Amino acid sequence: MAGMSLSLILFILYVIVPGYMFLTLSGRPASNGSRFWEAVLHGSAFFGAVFLWALAWAEWRGSRLVGDFLRAIADVSAGRPAETFGAVPLMLALLYGVMLAASFVSLVLDASPRARRWLRARKIWLLRALTGFPLDADLPPVEVSPREPLLSLLLAYRRAGRRPYLKIALGEGEPVEGECLRFCWDNGGSLLVRDADDPAKLNWVRLSTVKRVEFTNLFSLEAEPEPEPQGRSRLLGPAEAYILDAIVPGLAAETRRRMREELRRPGD
Repeated sequence: MAGMSLSLILFILYVIVPGYMFLTLSGRPASNGSRFWEAVLHGSAFFGAVFLWALAWAEWRGSRLVGDFLRAIADVSAGRPAETFGAVPLMLALLYGVMLAASFVSLVLDASPRARRWLRARKIWLLRALTGFPLDADLPPVEVSPREPLLSLLLAYRRAGRRPYLKIALGEGEPVEGECLRFCWDNGGSLLVRDADDPAKLNWVRLSTVKRVEFTNLFSLEAEPEPEPQGRSRLLGPAEAYILDAIVPGLAAETRRRMREELRRPGD
């Protein structure tokens, strides 16, 4: 009877309570009224993860935590003094620490779609690193990133010491075209654009009203509103290459290769 009572106490402390605490702290609603079995499932997963980690740590570092924990439970069940009883609260502290960390991560991921996208992008990166999936070296893969593309590209222009020239199509009215002087991300984001025809005219454009943004000086990064046609026939400069690689790593090398191919075509 004493052994059965101890087993029940351990099951409650190491499985039921952590499972219920995780469901509560992470804000997960019960599905079809099966909250008890969800608590058992999550609590068992946490205990299994901590126990396996302790076994791996014992194999790697020679830790006696698992052995002391099992010996203490056996001694208490048999009614003997447990000399290694300190391993029991230590395992309990590790278990609840893992549960609290998992609850926090789950709460952040549920509340932030951006965090979920970041995690999915990192998972793909990790799978590629582990499997060594072959990729064409001349053709960079599609860039999958939780970063905001407009902000990332404007930051690349800033690092390159250049100002982008934009042609912004709005939902209503004429498009705004000119030099981008400032980007603000508060209140949904906005752009300060100096008009291409009248330099004394400044336009604040809210991103919520923007339908399309075109960078008109990507291949001609001198201070000109429009790229020169002959500018596309020359190879990329350092600033252009930096910005292209900021969009997708390896894009500058691919663009140089395609430019060389166009220059070698007969009749061009």
